[in-house]
Formats: sequence, C-alpha cells, structure tokens
Amino acid sequence: MAPLTLVIVGGNAAGMKAASRARRLNPDCRIMVFEQKAYVSYGACGLPYFTSGVVKERRDLVVRSPQYFKNVDNIDVHTGHKVIRLNPSDRTITVKNLQTEKEQTVSFDNLILTTGVTPVIPPLPNINLPRIFTVKTLEDGETIRQCIRGEKCKEAVIVGAGLIGLEMAENLHRAGLKVSVVELLPQVLPPFSPEIAFSVEKHLREKGVGVFLGERVKGFEGDEKQGVKKVVTEQRELKADLVILSIGVRPNIELAKAANILLGPTGAIQVNERMETSMSSIFAAGDCAETKSLLTGKPVWVPLGSIANKQGRVAGENAAGGSATFRGVLPSIITKVFDLTIAKTGLNEQEAIKAGFAVERSIVLPFDKAHYYPGAKPLLLKMIADRMTRRILGGEILGEAGVDL
Repeated sequence: MAPLTLVIVGGNAAGMKAASRARRLNPDCRIMVFEQKAYVSYGACGLPYFTSGVVKERRDLVVRSPQYFKNVDNIDVHTGHKVIRLNPSDRTITVKNLQTEKEQTVSFDNLILTTGVTPVIPPLPNINLPRIFTVKTLEDGETIRQCIRGEKCKEAVIVGAGLIGLEMAENLHRAGLKVSVVELLPQVLPPFSPEIAFSVEKHLREKGVGVFLGERVKGFEGDEKQGVKKVVTEQRELKADLVILSIGVRPNIELAKAANILLGPTGAIQVNERMETSMSSIFAAGDCAETKSLLTGKPVWVPLGSIANKQGRVAGENAAGGSATFRGVLPSIITKVFDLTIAKTGLNEQEAIKAGFAVERSIVLPFDKAHYYPGAKPLLLKMIADRMTRRILGGEILGEAGVDL
C-alpha cells in the first residue's frame, strides 16, 4: 500500500503544528505544506515588539525554517506558493508558484486547511496611501520597522484600540513617535469590561498617548509620493506620518467556500471535534475554523495562537490516521500596555448577559503580594458567575505585577 499523502494549506501556528504531529504519529506518510508568504512558524504576537526594536532581530521571531522541517522531520515546506483551487471530488489542489507564475496540480489523501485570517481594511477614501499599515505578517513588521527607522516618522495614528492596537501604541511611543489611538467604540480593549478598560485608558493618557473614543474614521489625506499626512474622523483631523489599521480580522474561507465546504454561523469553517469539515478527508484548524464555547455550548470563532496550536495538533493527528478530539475553548488572553498587564479568561459580563446567564459579579482590589511587603502593587480583579448554578463564568485582572502568575 502506498504511503498516505497529507497536504496542509498554510504554514504558521496551526499548519506547522499539524505537520509536526502528523509526522510523529505516522513516520511513513508524505507531508507537504504550501504557504504563500516567505516564512513559516514564527511568533506573530511578537510583531509589535519587533517594530520598535525590543525584539532586535527577525530571526528571534522565527521558530523553525522550512529547511529545518525538511532536514529534521522530512516535511516538504513550499513557501511562496498559493493554493488557488481545491477540488474535493478528485482530491487535488491547484498551486501557483508566486515567483514563476506557474501552476501545478497536487493530489492528496487527506488535507488540512489552516489558511488563517486577513486584516479588515475598510473601503475608506485614500486607504491605499503609502505608510498605512496592518500588523499581521513578518513582512508587515519589517516594513513598519523600516518606515520608523528610515523615514523619520514623528506622528502615528492607530485606528482600533484592541490588543494589537494598544501594543503598537506602546511600541511606537517607545520608538519616539507621538501616538494617538482612535476607536469607534466607547472604550479601549473591547473584549474587556468597562472597569478594566477605563483603567487602561487612564494609563495611556498618563503616558502621553492621545485617546479618542467613540469616533468614526472618515478617511485619510496625503499623496502617493509622501504618503499619508492626516487621519480624518467625524470630529477632528489628526496629523500622521504613519497609520496602523487594527480594527479586526476575518477568517480566510474563500478556498473552502469555493469548494462548497460548509461554513458555520460565525462565518468561519465549520468543524466537528475531530476538526473534520463537511467534506470527507478535509480538515480545518486555527484562525480559519470555528470551535465551541465550553461555557455556552455554542459555536464561537476565537482567532488566538494558543487555540490554533491545539487545533492544529488534533487535526494533524487525525489526518495522519489517529484519533483525537478538541472539545472547545475557554478563551484566555493576556496583554501588556506600558506598565500594566491585563488578562481575561472565559466570558466578560456583557458576553455572559448576552448568552442568557443570570450574572453575579464581584470586584476586589487585592495586592499582588502581602500588603505589608515592600513593593506590593494593587490589582483590580473582576469575577462573574451564574447566580442560578453558582458556576464561575469568567474573570479579568489588571495590575503592574502578578497578573500572569
């Protein structure tokens, strides 16, 4: 019998975790990974810190190279190759070499889609001006870093006050730029409760970051030669030599959709606990796939690297002939904004109410160590529970120390 051929579309967290797990489980199968970018297996969460120079070298973010996977695990990784068509009926994909423009047909026995996400870019006037960036790939980080160092940018505006937006605010400030943040919603850090968000907003202002909440961006001003010069909101104009768009991401589901693979209610690819899609022999994992909330039992889409790695492991094992399950998630996030660290797990209060729980909340202000010990720092801790079942639903914490312990 010929060895199993496994093809993986996408080569970052979920894709390379799937490939590695499949190889450990099935030493004889042929594994091919196709990635349209130049890199695989890198720490995308470190990109804001790379732009400012806190992470000094590109190689510090790259975990494994394609050559490493070939030499150590016998996994064929093809960077600069885009899968443009998936043909489930005959189990083939059409792959385009982005350098030569040549196309080839590749057959598979099993296939895993780990196509990730794409940053949301709104159709605003002058959105394509030079020096308007997103922060998603290693190439993005390189370009922003070069812009900061080479073009002597002095003023930056960040559109969106989520996790990446505020991490970029800190790092652009660290790089010496005057930084402003514009957010459509009435608070920073939308995944967190207002009590937590207000403390972060106050801290940003104390550090000299301009924070403009409840403001819609109408467009940008500048020219093709010198790039962006202003961000125009409904209330004001903000000078900008550099703009970061950080208003969210969407799952890359075009390949799956064109192949008539079912999407879930979240808009991401629908999978079961084995990470199988609606098509036989085709799996999906990572940011392009939805999962289930362990608290509500409903489908959710949570594009986080930690979840992508776990889903990739399960998909890789099953695609290689094993049997593993991914039951769902209790989403947990943690970030740093200047001197504060902020973390969350489970549902916040608004999410719990929307899900139909009878919410009971408690806010306490402990110290990170005994109050009498020198250097003790205050924390803000919020817990929520279901009043009917006494079940804990989620927690949030903010502080200068001890949050991540």
